[in-house]
Amino acid sequence: MIYTNLLQALEKQIEFCNQYTRYKCGVFVRTKEQREIVMKCISNLLLDRRNIQLRNYAWKLGCYWNNGNCIEVLPVNDSVKGYRLNGVIIENEIEKDIVNSLIMPYLMVRIDSTGQKIEEFNNVKERIFTVDIKCEDVKESELAQIIKPLYCPSKIDFVEMRRYDEALKELCLFKKENKNMFNNHTAAFRVAQVGTDKIFVYNAIGIPKENIRYETEFVNRTKETYLNIKGEHKVEDIGFESEIDVNLLIDTDVYDKYEVDFHDGLVFVFLHEIINEKPVLEDVSSEKGE
Repeated sequence: MIYTNLLQALEKQIEFCNQYTRYKCGVFVRTKEQREIVMKCISNLLLDRRNIQLRNYAWKLGCYWNNGNCIEVLPVNDSVKGYRLNGVIIENEIEKDIVNSLIMPYLMVRIDSTGQKIEEFNNVKERIFTVDIKCEDVKESELAQIIKPLYCPSKIDFVEMRRYDEALKELCLFKKENKNMFNNHTAAFRVAQVGTDKIFVYNAIGIPKENIRYETEFVNRTKETYLNIKGEHKVEDIGFESEIDVNLLIDTDVYDKYEVDFHDGLVFVFLHEIINEKPVLEDVSSEKGE
């Protein structure tokens, strides 16, 4: 079994459903709340829903492809008997005895249209994931929904797809930044290092994109460079007011490029590291023995 987080496990199972035919995955949960969390995460991770149906019935819950592939969310009880699954995601607190008696016996290899095996059972073992399921997973999947289009503007851009895969793996490492108590600048509420990129996420809910301006500022005395992002919006009739005022210090010895993107009330800042030329090291070990 592979222990990971829910988002990564779901992404892999969605990848298998897009890659294979006649592929069936079961996500085993203990509570109704966990069922809802899994379904919300699946919904957020599916950007292209053509040929896909999401079903949320009491008796049938999951994601179903038109070619017969599916990811079903299942309770751990006798009702799962008779299922044939090619991969599973198991909630981490389900007892081992239950896993061994109600889940593992129903795992099987993939077969072709004639019913012949097309893989060995070792392949199935690589599709067994155990995960914790928590409310925070829904918010992380919403961030993944936003980040994926930024990294994957084209379906056939495989380089960008790999960048997105790295970004998704780092989502669980996003940390909260504390607001600076010594000034009134807006602090990032999420920060992550993804490969050679550093990502800052700022809250700008309620502020139209056209109201937000950004520019760099160089302070000659201190030789420091800042990225300033400012914007505000007021609706006096309902007493609504929102403001963003970012003053982000950029280490120009580390970063030489930046991007600013606006999505769904959030401002994303991507800092790109300077790509240094790899030094040439000569191995002279043999010369010492001469």
